[in-house]
Amino acid sequence: MSTNFTMLRPLFHQPLPGLRSSALSQSQVAAAGLTRGISATQCAAQRLRQYSSRPSKYSDHKPNQVRRSPSREPQYAKRAPKPEQEPQSRQILLGASNFWLRDACPCPQCVDPDSGQKSFASTQLPHKSWWKKVHYDKDGSLHVVWSNDPLSGGKDHESVYPASMLPTPSIPERPSDTRMIRRDLWDRQDFEKGLDSCRVSYADWVAGGKEFWQAMAQLATKGLVFVYDVPQDEKSVERLGEKIGSLQETFYGRTWDVVSKPQAENVAYTNKFLGLHQDLLYYPDTPRIQLLHCLDNDADGGESLFSDGVYAATRLFWNEGFRKGSRGYVNHPIPGALLHNKFRFGYNKNGNVYSREHNLAKVVTTLKGVPLVESVWWSPPFQIPFAAKDADFPLYKAAKAFQHTLEHEKNVFEYKMKAGECVVFDNWRVLHGRNHFNTASGKRWLKGTYVADSVYTARFDDMPQDIAKEHGVFTELEKEAYANLEHAQTHPDSRAIFDAFHEAYRAEISASAHPPSTVKDDQDI
Repeated sequence: MSTNFTMLRPLFHQPLPGLRSSALSQSQVAAAGLTRGISATQCAAQRLRQYSSRPSKYSDHKPNQVRRSPSREPQYAKRAPKPEQEPQSRQILLGASNFWLRDACPCPQCVDPDSGQKSFASTQLPHKSWWKKVHYDKDGSLHVVWSNDPLSGGKDHESVYPASMLPTPSIPERPSDTRMIRRDLWDRQDFEKGLDSCRVSYADWVAGGKEFWQAMAQLATKGLVFVYDVPQDEKSVERLGEKIGSLQETFYGRTWDVVSKPQAENVAYTNKFLGLHQDLLYYPDTPRIQLLHCLDNDADGGESLFSDGVYAATRLFWNEGFRKGSRGYVNHPIPGALLHNKFRFGYNKNGNVYSREHNLAKVVTTLKGVPLVESVWWSPPFQIPFAAKDADFPLYKAAKAFQHTLEHEKNVFEYKMKAGECVVFDNWRVLHGRNHFNTASGKRWLKGTYVADSVYTARFDDMPQDIAKEHGVFTELEKEAYANLEHAQTHPDSRAIFDAFHEAYRAEISASAHPPSTVKDDQDI
């Protein structure tokens, strides 16, 4: 299927609406009674001088003095203050976004009391939440009972907001055709077909020979590789990481253990289901490469989950921004919201306080105006609740569309890691998670470490040229942008996932347009 990419040129490459040439036609000049051969600016100046020299109907008017007619002076009528018709507790729900308020619920069901991290994604909430009861307590806290809450299985959900939370807490393009690392975008079927090429033995990896560089080529293009036959000692993950370069130490340490424990400071250190996310998006220098060495995994459940975030975002940009009749991704509500709005991610535990903002997708534009998704940034457990100004369309819908695509069963690769295996993946591209596991049936223990972006990218300077050429590791930005969009357009079911999303989203909006039957307008609050 051929594609006419001229439609992809961003709007800022087009003439601005209403922009006219500065040159005037001879007929226009003659009609204006002005000198021929002048510009529009000179014409305007002459007309202004003619106007200012005319006699005024006001006796006190002086030449070249501009005076506004009294009848055209702006009138600012003072409106009488509107009487307080609603209790103060109800007014905060009328004046702020219900979605933000429900999203910011600090109860133990919504925020893990030990780690302090959210137990749900904002996109799991309906766009409009309905409250059943609301009142202020003597200490200034706001109590809200939400009706038909989806996170509570359709039952009522009570939220208590401390006074300190009220009112609302606030939470480019670079044309370039330089060399870059090529990416093979994938869904579950694509990755499963090429899984064997994404596996390498521990001995070959640490030897640093041809097999190591072939694995690095796969890590570059697919963003995900597995190392097997890894010795069962806690230093093995360090040796694997150091073959790429020096390890990145964070407040978690040089290495860290992913094992279920009581009162965990991170939701990863529990046996709960952990949705697709990226690590340390709140950190000043978000790690690029993550390594997880499986030391034990005989518990029931605990399968690892992976999804190509760049693939999901590229499909979103193509299907939503470049559909027939679209005006391009800049002005389309969904891609535009991801480009022009940021999410804030945060961590505050044990004296470690971090926060940082990211666009969900980092996009650059080629010299010909074709967009390229460089990286994605999405981590629901650490996302700070939406600010009230961002809780409405289109950012909410954009995030929901991205998560729907990311988590679709056709896009998620599920793998039960065995003891002696280590997964290595690109934390700026591939999102990871895990299924719930039963601690009574066995143990699940992973040892992890990080490698920084600068260390990882510098390593490719040492890649043998024959291997780089064999795997097509390097490409030009323009070629990569065209290849990614072509892949997103021609891939099977390219539209089906988004059509299903829009159908479900319309049903959700329709269902939330009216309050549930359990909510009564005359209910005493």
